[in-house]
Amino acid sequence: MEELKRKDYRIERLKKDSSINWNELYLFKKYCDEAKNLEYKDKSLNDFRGRCFDLIDRNVGIYVIWDKEEGGFFYFSMNNENNEDKKYVKFGNYLVTNKIEENLLRIILEEFINYDKKSRYLVVTGEKGEYDHVGEFINIELGEVREIFELRTRSVDKDLIENWNKETRIENSKYKLKFFDGLPDDLISEYSKILSKIIDDISHKSRLYNHDLGNEKEILKRRDAYQKMEYNWYQYLIFDEKNQIVGLTETSINSKDPRVVTQNMTGILLEHRGKGLSKLLKSTMYKRLLLDFPEIEKLRTAIHPKNEISKNINTRMGYVQCGLYKEQFLERVEIISFLKN
Repeated sequence: MEELKRKDYRIERLKKDSSINWNELYLFKKYCDEAKNLEYKDKSLNDFRGRCFDLIDRNVGIYVIWDKEEGGFFYFSMNNENNEDKKYVKFGNYLVTNKIEENLLRIILEEFINYDKKSRYLVVTGEKGEYDHVGEFINIELGEVREIFELRTRSVDKDLIENWNKETRIENSKYKLKFFDGLPDDLISEYSKILSKIIDDISHKSRLYNHDLGNEKEILKRRDAYQKMEYNWYQYLIFDEKNQIVGLTETSINSKDPRVVTQNMTGILLEHRGKGLSKLLKSTMYKRLLLDFPEIEKLRTAIHPKNEISKNINTRMGYVQCGLYKEQFLERVEIISFLKN
C-alpha cells in the first residue's frame, strides 16, 4: 500500500457495459466486508450487480482501481445524492484496508474533482477513526459525532425488558400502541407531521441533515427503498385518546439476513414525555423483533453524545458503546492545493 502510485494502477468508473469480471468484484466486496466485520447485504452475484446498476442509474460513482501487475483491485464510491445545495459528495470506503495512505488518497481526491465540479466538500464517515490520520496529509474538518451502541441478544436482561413492558403499559393505559411493517398510505401524512415535529426538537443536527427527511415524499421514498432491498421496516406508533400519533420507534431488518438490526429513531412529542413511553416503545419493539426473527444477534443504534436521556435508556436495556461515528470534511480548495504539491 505504501508504494501505491497511479502509474502502477488503472482507474475505472464502472458502467453497465464495463468489461469487469463481476464475480471477482462481488467476491472481493464480500471479502472486504467480512474483514471489517460489516454486514454483507448482497447474497448473490445478481443481487450485487443489480444494486450496482441501480447506483449507476442514480449517478453514484463506483470506482475500481486495478493493480496492473497482480490483477487485484480496490473499490470505492462517490455519491452526491440528497445534495440539493450542491455542497457535499460522500465517499464510500470498500477498500481492503481502513487506513488510506497518501498515494491512494491522491487517487481518490483526483476522482472527486472529476466526479463533481461544484460540490465544496468530500465527506468521509467512519466508526473506528478510519480517517483521523488523513489530517497528516491534508486539513480535515470534524463535523457530526455519534456514539455507536450495540445490544447483543444473548446478554439482554429479559426480565428487565418484560418489567418495562408491563409497567409502562399499565401506567399509560390511555395510549394505544399499533404495529406496522411499512407505513400504510392513510398514515403517511400524519406520520410526516409528527416526525417533522420530533426532528425539529433535536438540537444537534448533522451538516448532512436532509431537511426534507420528514416530508411525505421522503417517507414514501424510504418505504419504497426498503421494499426494493427486501428489508422489513418495522414501526410501533403510539396514539393518544384522540387517536392521534404522539410517539414512534422504527427499525430496519434485512429479511435475507436479519442477524444485525438497525434501531432507527425513537421519539415522543414534547407534551407526552416523561411517562415512560420510550421504554414502552423500545421494549415492545425488542420483543416483536425476537418473535419474528429469533436468529437476530444484535441491534445497533447511534446516539448523540449529549443525549443523556437516550443513552441512559439504552444502556439500562443492555446496549454497550462499540464505536464513534464521525463525519469529516475535506474542502475542495484544500484538495486542489494538496494535489498540486
